[in-house]
Amino acid sequence: MSDKKPKRAQGNLDSFFSKKSKTEFKSINHNCEMSNTAVLSEVTEPISSALDSPSTSNKSPQKDLSKSINSKYDIGLYVNHVDSLPNEEKVSILNNVWTPDPNSFFQLKVYAKFKRQFQIKWLNTFNWLAYSKCKEGAFCKYCVLFLNQNQVGKGSHESLGGLVTKSYTNLKKALETFRCHASYNYHRTAVLNADNIIAILNNKQDNVLVQLNNQLKEDILQNRNMLEPIIQTIRLCGRQQFGLSGHQDSGRISMKEPIQNDGNFRWLLGHRAQHEDNTLKKYLETCSSNAMYTSPLIQNEIINIFGELIQSDIIKKNSKSNYFSVLADETTDMAQIEQFSICIRYFEEELVVLLEDFLTFVPVHDVTGLGLATVLLNTLKEIGLDLDKLRGQGYDGAATQVTFVVFRQL
Repeated sequence: MSDKKPKRAQGNLDSFFSKKSKTEFKSINHNCEMSNTAVLSEVTEPISSALDSPSTSNKSPQKDLSKSINSKYDIGLYVNHVDSLPNEEKVSILNNVWTPDPNSFFQLKVYAKFKRQFQIKWLNTFNWLAYSKCKEGAFCKYCVLFLNQNQVGKGSHESLGGLVTKSYTNLKKALETFRCHASYNYHRTAVLNADNIIAILNNKQDNVLVQLNNQLKEDILQNRNMLEPIIQTIRLCGRQQFGLSGHQDSGRISMKEPIQNDGNFRWLLGHRAQHEDNTLKKYLETCSSNAMYTSPLIQNEIINIFGELIQSDIIKKNSKSNYFSVLADETTDMAQIEQFSICIRYFEEELVVLLEDFLTFVPVHDVTGLGLATVLLNTLKEIGLDLDKLRGQGYDGAATQVTFVVFRQL
């Protein structure tokens, strides 16, 4: 018999554990499932009850911000899209711009790995600041709504970006950026534009066109007030048959006694300003040298206007008369140009007198009977006289020839 013991068969991993029957395995698994279910039920029951309870749901610090946002007043919706908005709608958005709930908690992404929380108190510190949920960043509501971006940056180094054309999210430098933005010229312009539009809509201020129109009316009224004494002085000289010009007809009128003869017009106007009209005195002393309205050119223009008014008044009186006669004569002026002087004679019914008034001077180049008659008839038509009422003519020189041509053309 051999003394060697038989080799023990090599066992596997299952051989280290005691062999159990299938029924035993089933009972163990069942017990484990029961215990896990009990544990889960203990954990989930308070959570589900808390969620179902209305009192706990109201105390939840988290809210759905999308439900509390009126999308119409989110400032981010109007970035670069305000050109077509009427001013009334802009003001409505400004007054009702959406503001986050102070009890809500939200964050803004600044960098890929970090987050910083937007402070609601910033909205109170900077009254122009607004937060946009759709853009997830901060904006200046005045610059978004009332800034004309085409007028920014000319002559300055101000460039638009965060807070105006895109959301501002770099909250690390928020306070510094907000303070700088409030000092920019384009921000002040936007605020001023908003204030003006609000004042106009509230009828507290006229719009720019009305203001310019009112200013223009004031300037016209002031110029008329200054021009009136000048016109009246020229009228006085004309009625008294005074010559206007003197040795000095240009320059500023002095309030002192002139050294040399300034002429009747300048002396009378200066005397009036010195002794009667303080407003005229201030005007003559302070007005621009090219806006005094006292030059010989302005004097001649005013005299011509007087002549047109007088002529129009004579024609109006003559139109009430049944008949009139024409008187004409020619003479040569200092420039060696033949001047045809025309007068009319008519009966004035209101005064019951026979009047003879001068109408005008007309230069002529053809001094023949036909040439003078043509000038005469054309001038009478242009003035507005009715040639059907012409019953008499009076001439000097070529009287027969002119009379024959006139009556033949009539």
